[in-house]
Amino acid sequence: MNKYIGLFIVVIFGTLLGGCNDSKKQEDTDTTEPKVSEVKKQQTINSTKEINVKKIIWDSEKESQLKSFVNGWGKEMNQDYTFYESNDELKWNNLVISARNLEKNKTIDLNGKKQSISIFSSKDEENVLNIVAIASDEEDNNVDNHHLYFFSLLNDKPLVLIVSEKSTSSNIIASETKNNELKSGFTNIIEQTNEESNKTDTSISKFDTLSNDIKALLLTEAVDDRLETRFDELNQPDAMFLNYYIEDNYIYLFFTSGVGTGHPIYLLEDEGSTIKPLQTVSRVSYDEYKEFPPKSINLDKEILFEKYNANPEKYDLAVTNFKVGSTINEKAVFEDMVKRIGIKNKVEKEEVVTSSTKPSAEEIYRYYKDYIVYDAGINSEVLQQRMEMKGVDENGFPIIAHVVHGSEINISMDGDVINYNVYSIGGANDDGTPAKSHLFDAFYNYKTGEHGVK
Repeated sequence: MNKYIGLFIVVIFGTLLGGCNDSKKQEDTDTTEPKVSEVKKQQTINSTKEINVKKIIWDSEKESQLKSFVNGWGKEMNQDYTFYESNDELKWNNLVISARNLEKNKTIDLNGKKQSISIFSSKDEENVLNIVAIASDEEDNNVDNHHLYFFSLLNDKPLVLIVSEKSTSSNIIASETKNNELKSGFTNIIEQTNEESNKTDTSISKFDTLSNDIKALLLTEAVDDRLETRFDELNQPDAMFLNYYIEDNYIYLFFTSGVGTGHPIYLLEDEGSTIKPLQTVSRVSYDEYKEFPPKSINLDKEILFEKYNANPEKYDLAVTNFKVGSTINEKAVFEDMVKRIGIKNKVEKEEVVTSSTKPSAEEIYRYYKDYIVYDAGINSEVLQQRMEMKGVDENGFPIIAHVVHGSEINISMDGDVINYNVYSIGGANDDGTPAKSHLFDAFYNYKTGEHGVK
């Protein structure tokens, strides 16, 4: 159920996990949590080990290490853990908790006190608990009492919280876990990866310490020529506004007047010292959407910071007047446009499927459905509903029922390459035979995974 997708959809994901073999009902005090070789006295949040860093940024490297650690720890406890992302849903203890509800509530009950929270956020806000990962053994049928864990950061301190069964949809009750092995594992991941990140170039770290609002403004100025010309409208704050969303290393930007069409949404990727524009999509008319070539040059963080530093008042004022703010809706709008256009979302890293032996008819069909139709720009949502493999022809190739009514797909092989020749059939020729028109030719190399439209 793990997903890596970069940022938008009004996220609905369930929440909350925990781990234990104890058959007794779980209490708020976390008494049924799995024990390690020695159970020590419960440590309070204030006793969490201090980490001497300027700022902790949760990233994909830390996330990968955490998943690996928890999976190993879970096996030792005879428990199977699943991590839940922003658009996942978890049913736990008769609760279905979504990101929208958590963000709407804005707080959880932490050790008997209300604690402000953020979910999967890249923001570094003082006194706000940032829940960076959620894991649970809810899907493990071999466990009687399921547990839910929030891996969190509070003022640069790592905290592993376990959720109480007394929680309700409007009041999530949590406390720090007493499992020292789990706490130390999470702390070590934060310490080790953050020590390396603190060694980065100072000019880069200066950009990274800017507020996300300022970063979004600088990046939009770099990819959208309209913003540069709009700085003279700072006394007209309602003229344009800027929304953005950041998830992992991906950034979505939307500079718009809020009416009409022709306002692009930009997807960018943070690559460390630079930020790379990945995709640009826009609604160009009432029912037409298009993809446009992104900026071909990566954006240097040092240059971006120097631009801000040369005139900070200009950008600080623009943040207010352009109503710069983060909203997950921008990711949802971007993903909707991508689907309407019928292209791949570049946040979704393509897993190349290869084979050392000649593929079966089913595999040839899957290559077509999972790759070729996207290469040809066919709307994927409609395709999934009205496409199927009807059988196998005399040559062993699949008979594909295509979204295009009356279509014909001729399949052949040339060495390691599968060729797809697609035609649309409609009407009749003068001699009474069905008329057909050529749509496109495509290929898939089953040994290398290379594919595309010819």
